[in-house]
Parts: sequence; structure tokens; C-alpha cells
Amino acid sequence: GDPVQDIMDPSLFDNSLLYDGAWVNGHQGQKNSTHLPRPFLKVPFPTGGFWTNLVLRPTGEASSSSSYSYPIVAYPYSFQWSSRGDLRISYSASRRVIKARSIQDAFAPDMTMSSVEQTVSRHVTAFDSLSVTLRYSRGKSSGFYETYLVQGSPYVTFRYDGLRPKLIALSDFEDIACLPIIQSVETSKPSTVQRRRLATASFSGDGKQLGVCVESESTSSNKAVTGVQFLVTTIEGLIWLVFSSEPITFEFQRRSIMSTAAFEGVIRLALVPQSSDFRNYGSTQTSRSTADLQQLILSSGVKRLIHHADAYPVGGSVSWKFRSGTRMPMATAAVATSKGSKRNIGGQNLRKLKRELIEENNIGKVSFAFDVRHLSSSPQNANYGTSLLMLSLPHHAASISSAEELLLAHESFDISYESIKGRMVPVIGNTWSYEEELTLMGFGDEPRASPKATPTSSTNAAHGSISSVVNEAVATSTLDQSIRDLIMRQVDMDLKINLPIIAQGAYGFGKQIARLAQLSHIADVVGKAKPNLNATGNNSTLNDSAKVASRGFAMLEKYLTMWLAGDGNGVVFDANLGGILSKEGMTSLQADFGNARYNDHLFHYGYVLYAAAILGRANPKFISQYGQHVDSFFYDVANDVSAEYKNGGDVFFPRSRHKSWYDGHSFASGLFMFANGKNQESSSEAVNCYYGAYLWAKIRWKDGGLEHSKVDFARLLLATEITGAKTYWHMTTNSTQPALESDGITDGITDGNLIPTPYSLKFRQNLMVGNLGMSDVVVETWFGTESIYVHMINFLPVTSISAALFDKSFVEEERRLIGEAGLVEDAWRGYDICNHAISDPNEAWLEAQGLSSLTLDSGLSKSQVLFWVSTRDGFLSSTTIEAEGLPGTDDQ
Repeated sequence: GDPVQDIMDPSLFDNSLLYDGAWVNGHQGQKNSTHLPRPFLKVPFPTGGFWTNLVLRPTGEASSSSSYSYPIVAYPYSFQWSSRGDLRISYSASRRVIKARSIQDAFAPDMTMSSVEQTVSRHVTAFDSLSVTLRYSRGKSSGFYETYLVQGSPYVTFRYDGLRPKLIALSDFEDIACLPIIQSVETSKPSTVQRRRLATASFSGDGKQLGVCVESESTSSNKAVTGVQFLVTTIEGLIWLVFSSEPITFEFQRRSIMSTAAFEGVIRLALVPQSSDFRNYGSTQTSRSTADLQQLILSSGVKRLIHHADAYPVGGSVSWKFRSGTRMPMATAAVATSKGSKRNIGGQNLRKLKRELIEENNIGKVSFAFDVRHLSSSPQNANYGTSLLMLSLPHHAASISSAEELLLAHESFDISYESIKGRMVPVIGNTWSYEEELTLMGFGDEPRASPKATPTSSTNAAHGSISSVVNEAVATSTLDQSIRDLIMRQVDMDLKINLPIIAQGAYGFGKQIARLAQLSHIADVVGKAKPNLNATGNNSTLNDSAKVASRGFAMLEKYLTMWLAGDGNGVVFDANLGGILSKEGMTSLQADFGNARYNDHLFHYGYVLYAAAILGRANPKFISQYGQHVDSFFYDVANDVSAEYKNGGDVFFPRSRHKSWYDGHSFASGLFMFANGKNQESSSEAVNCYYGAYLWAKIRWKDGGLEHSKVDFARLLLATEITGAKTYWHMTTNSTQPALESDGITDGITDGNLIPTPYSLKFRQNLMVGNLGMSDVVVETWFGTESIYVHMINFLPVTSISAALFDKSFVEEERRLIGEAGLVEDAWRGYDICNHAISDPNEAWLEAQGLSSLTLDSGLSKSQVLFWVSTRDGFLSSTTIEAEGLPGTDDQ
């Protein structure tokens, strides 16, 4: 690919991260002299990391060394940095703009943190699946400050060493004051910390104690405040809580607030999002009064923020475990409880679950473990001090099964932090977990044994569970022979057209080879189907059905092995960053949809994995000959490296390149700068990627052993992607919380609306998201705004797993909206008919007769449409129309 220095600025990485000190002044050095490409970092570069905007070089636009980076998002805040030595913090949801087909959160520097002293360098010093650490330095032994940007933290945390902290407002500050001393909040785990750094507490004029802070007499227009807890307000009406680990004196100047002396310790800031309860506090239109202050301090959310400020995360890790049995109780159970202010779901509070063995693991548990420190103590003991307060996204809140507390009710936490995905629910605990049901479906036609224990249902369940997905072999066996013959005849014709082009890029070839694989699969399933003795009509047998399948697999092997062997454009391994690049993508920045910049790899290689799995199942010899070739694509998008790969070792690919574990789904964007952070368009192609990875793992490591864990991991990637798509792409107007809607920032939470619903009611009328970023969501695609584009790009390709991704109830809503859009272009008609088949397969069957494979998308054929429609639940197994007489039968 492009040289690393053309993609990003290597000088922005701390030397401790660089591979063997081989990068000097932004270029690859000559240590251990070699002409071979060398890794950039000690670990494969996480091209899907939420923070990559910080280090990428601008493309096609003018910039200077002092320019701010594009924003990154660590919910609920967005951030920018530059060589000026400061960090801009934005609570972008406060500027949310909701339109009929878009929701956008605009960045503005609500608060900027820096130091009085000018820093001379900035570096990324650490990163993991949930965080990134940034450091600004004065130089060797001259002081620094660093920040830990951790997903889900309502605070922004800084550690200063020998520098004077400086806060800068968006326009001007209104005031800095002392926080009142408040009564402790009631928690399930009482704090043992009594942090009072100052011997002197401050008092108001009427003798009321105000807090661990004292305001000095002002001798000029400036004033000084000394303490460890502060209340900062701006003329825009923003309210910030500021905490410090050691006593600090801040000098107030309208434009900035700065320390009067060098500081060694930790400072934390938490914005108090404006709500109807205290929206006017801090506004220039309303003078601050004792009543205003007391109203603010009585807030349960503010009390929580003060109480839990002691515990701060500096990083986090993601882990997973697998088991068989039933799913743990989920947060949805809390909705039925009576106004409980909190839900204790950890330790002994978890009810004992009955666990019965089934043939394979059906539950995947995802755990977030945060690396926690405390303001009140230097010992790094996780059991010391208060517990961590974090924020969860809607899909977490609906399924968290293990944490100390989940603050669902309004009375538990009466302020609302928003993300582009919706209201964020506070979680108490240094570690929390949620569970996913893993699919028990394989290629779609295997016999499936009934489990001894059936997974519990939920709003996010049915990820291909036994009861929700049709068995293709069983469904095919119920069809009249005339329908089977029709499908086989169409497959025979489709094997002669739209064949894979080896010289195409990874995406184009991938779609074509997956089409050929599915044609082979269909011929195999239909040809092996048992005769339907109860069917009416023609029971003649297509004598050469086995020959059609055999020819299909032979063609599949020919084209796939040629491509894997490097014929045509082929692929190469990028030793610098760790990944597989298409040669076509390396010809220009945008070629092959940006493949060489790690864009859309999950779309490209998911098709290849699916095709390889279909072929490997039919021809085990292919696995022994080309298994390692295919493995490289598996590892590129579905690597299950178990550690956070901080030590590198022999790991050649990053962990699950595109998966954002906190977001609960993948982002397809690679090393391109986007103002919305990371983003993704085709949720269904992402699902198909992990389906292909699962099928490949299923045949590649079917014999068990340590490698068999890759099968369960691929199933977990698949399950989380389906949950993410159903939660954040598939929308419904049948919301459980209509009272919450105000087409803006949430004003409040009622007892009946405990589980957040993403997006406003106005926006949900569109039913399908087109592109989801970290700070915006739109109903459009990269190639157009037509409604059919939005729905179908999130429907293709059509494979067995599509049945688990699309619920019939959702499709029934979808059909009403798609029907209003008018005529469907030929290229999309096949997908549209397949979508229709989920709700009405018999009507869809009639629509499919007029299709021509030559006019369909390159990844689809008439055969695939006929097979899909005829194997849907509710399809009439017999027809009075003779196959030869159907319109379009002889059409390719």
C-alpha cells in the first residue's frame, strides 16, 4: 500500500509503540539493515480504531501543522487535537439537528484543556479496544499532561505532571465556584473513601458549608478559588463539574481558568447536560442564586457524578466466553419492576439459572473490564475506593447481565447523556457484561438436533435460533418437482453468464464468486432433496441435476483458486500495518472502494470467505490445498487474538479489524478521515462477512482443539453484528417509549420508558438507516438518496443468514414504505422481490417470474431469487402453472 508516512504521521506515536525503533522522523529507519518492509508498530495497526482521525494525514486539501484533526468520538463526547498543545472537547449532542432523513450532532469546542506552558510534542502513548491515551509534553524532563479517552465515560480525565492546567471556554466563562457538600448517594456498594484534601471548608454568607473549596477575596476583576471540587459555568449556559486529586488554585479570567502553580495530579471534568430541571442554571439570562445551586445539587445525577468522580478509567479490555444453556436475565426485566431506582445485577443478586447441555455452545458473553485508578489513593487496587461510573448504549442497556448497578430509572440518574445512538444509561462497576445468542444454523441445509434447553427470547434475540430460520433442505423437499426442475434449469442457465472476472478488484470479484458459490449450493440442495410424495403435478426427475451441481463446484474451484493463486490482480500482505490489500486497490486512493486504505475489507473478504466455505464443504481437498490462503482473509476481518496484543509477538493482523466492541457493530471505514468519525453503510454485508467467516471456521476447524474457539468467536461476531443491525439500522415506528420523543435532546425519562430507543420518532419513520456514523445518521447511501437504495444496500446479499437478520414484522412495515417509492430499477428488483418474500412469498414468486439474470446485480441471479422465495415460510409447495409455461422460464 501507500507508505505509512503518506497515510498518517508516524511522529504522533510514542517511541514505546514503534516497532524496534525503526521509524525515525516519520520514515522507516535502517536499524537491523534490511530492504524488507517492516511493521510500523509493535502490534498490527488497528485500522478500525475510533481514534484514527487523530493521526491521519489530510488528503486532497490544504492543512497546516497547527490544524486541528477531524473529530473522534468517545461517547458521549467528541475530541480534536492539534500541535497547539490543547484538546478540544465537544458535547455535540447539545447542537443536534434532526431532520426528516438525518440526525447530525455538530462539533464545537465546548471546553478546551491545555497547559499554561507551551508544549512541544504530542503522542499517542497507548490504545486498546475501548480507549486511547494522548500525551502532550514540554520536552525531556520538562513536564507533560495526558488524557485517557475511554468509550462511555461521562468524565474527561487528565493527568498533569509539572504543568499548569488551563481551561478555555467556547466563548467566555461565567463563573467558577465551589460545589456544596452533599449527602452521600445511596449505593449498593458504599464507598470507603473519605476524600477531604483541605482542612478548611468554605462557607457562604449565611454560614452554610459549601464544599471542599474556598473562594479568596478578589482584589481585581479576577478571583481565585482553591479546592478539589468546582462548579464551572459558561455564558452559553453549560455547566461543568471539575474535580482534582490534589488541592489546586484556579484563577478565574473570563476567557480562561488556569492554575496559579504547576500541578501534579489528576483533573476530571463532567458536563451536566441541560434538562428542563435546571436548564437556566449558569445562563446569563438568569443570575445564579442559592436556590439555583440547591436545585442543581439535589439532582440525583449530579450527586452520582460527584460521588463516583473518585474512580477513573485509563483503559479497558474486551473479553468473551462461551457456554451452553439459557441466557442470563436482561435489563428488560427491570421495566416490570415497581419504580426501583436501581437494578442490582451482580454477584449474589443474580438468580440461579438452570443450565442444561446442548450439542454446542449457544451463548456468547462479552465483558468490558476497565483499568481503574482513584483520585483518593495511589495504590492501584481495584477494590479500593468508589466504583466506576460509565455510560452504556441502548443495546447494552437491553442486555447487560452482570454489573454492580444499572441506573435505568429517572429517579436514579435524572440527567440524560445522549449519543447519536440515543440516550445512554449509567452503569456502575469496573466490569460489566452482556450476552448474545449464537446462531445454531450453518449452511442452511443441515439437519439440526433439538436442544435440551431453548434460549430465552428477548427483543434482541433470534440470531438464527432453531425456531426462527427455515431449513432449506426440508423446505425444498416439500416443493413440487416442477418447481425444483424450474430452479435447476435456471441454475444451469445462470452458470453460463455473469461469471467472475479475475482481473476485477476484491469487491467486484467477491460478489461474483459468492454468486457462483450460491448457485452451486442451490444445485446441490435441490438435487439432493427427497422426493415429495404428497406433491401434486409433475413428478419427473431432472436427470442431470447432479451434473449441474458438479459443474458449478468445478467452476467455483477454477475461478476461486485462480484468484487465490494471484492470477489477475490478486492480493498482497501489508507488512507495515498488518493486512491483506488488493492490488487493484493499490492503483489509486479510491480504487476498489479504498481497499488499500483498509476501507470495506469486511464487505470484500466476506464474500470470498462465503465462497471458500461452500467449496471447502463440497471438496475437502480444497481446504488442504488452499486453506492457508483463505485463512489470511479470515484473520484480516475476524482475527480472534485473545489478548489486547500489547506485546505484539507473532500476531500479523489486528483483532476483528472492523468491529467496534463498544458500539456493538462494525464500522466499514478504514484509514480515511471523516467528520463523523467512523461510519458504515451496508449493515447486511457486514453480517454476511461474519457469516462467511463462521462458515469457513466451521469447516476449517471442525475437528475441535484450541483452534475450534475460532468457530465460536466468528459466531459471536455474527451475533453482535445482527444485534447491531437490528438495533441501529432497522427502525420501527412501534416504539415502546413514545412519550420520550421531543424530536430533540431527551427532556426526561418516565418509568415506562426505561430502555432507550435509538433516534427520534420523526426519523424512525424511514424504517431503515442508510449510513451510520459516530456523530450522524442519515437515510441515504454513498451513491444516491432513493429509498430503494437505502433499503436494498442493507439487504444484500441474500444468503441463509438473511432469514435471521430480517424479522417478518419489520419487513411488513418495510414493504409499505418501499411500495410508496414507485418503480424499482432492474438491478435492484431481485433483492426487492427477495425482501418481499419474507412477508408474502407467494406474491413474490409471481413477481420473480419476469426477472432476467442479465439485468440483475452482479451478485444475484434469477436462480437465487427463485430458491429463496420458494424456501420461505408460507410458500405454497405446489403450483398449477407448468414450469415450461411460466413467463421468463427460458430467459437468462
